[in-house]
Amino acid sequence: MPKPWTTKDQLTWLNARKNDFLEAQKQDITTDWLNEVNEMWFLEFPELKACFPNKDAAETLTPKEEEDLQVALKKWKGVSYQI
Repeated sequence: MPKPWTTKDQLTWLNARKNDFLEAQKQDITTDWLNEVNEMWFLEFPELKACFPNKDAAETLTPKEEEDLQVALKKWKGVSYQI
């Protein structure tokens, strides 16, 4: 079995929204739903924390860390949702 891409907390968070997703499918509004959930996701699970779990949000990133963060954010922006 492949390693999950989510943490346990992230999976719990996603599973809590499963019924809302099914309802969005019924109403043919999955794109709107995904856009909303995507925004909520990054508020709940900031990419900065995912990239640098031991770094405080108030700390200044090194140039290399900033570059790594931008690469990670670009990967997320390139994700396409196929439902």
